[in-house]
Amino acid sequence: MDADGRRPVLKKKLLDGSALQLGLYALAAQELDARRIELSLLSPLVRPLQAQISGADFASETEIFVELATMQRTGVFGMHGPLRSAYRFSDDYPLATLSIDPDILEQRWELTHPALVRDEEEMF
Repeated sequence: MDADGRRPVLKKKLLDGSALQLGLYALAAQELDARRIELSLLSPLVRPLQAQISGADFASETEIFVELATMQRTGVFGMHGPLRSAYRFSDDYPLATLSIDPDILEQRWELTHPALVRDEEEMF
């Protein structure tokens, strides 16, 4: 963990998708030989506007991007998370997926995509 606690937060944000776009921009800038990479989400709520994360912060999370690239290359994605909302009616789903216990799906996800597994305390 960094002194300011940013590493666990970054991993969580990458896994839930909220920092994925920034990470991809950082990787693209790195491939273009940028010397210094600083990123921020633009928002009227963020004042004063300053860098929220640097390209170097993503260096410790390369396994996530490697796993995503593997998923894209192989086409192996799998099921993860709840299939239906407990609070509203949802669209139709393949019947074969409805009867699989969520714990089994979670175990398969962990075996198939180990770099994308969230820590227990990050789940809720």
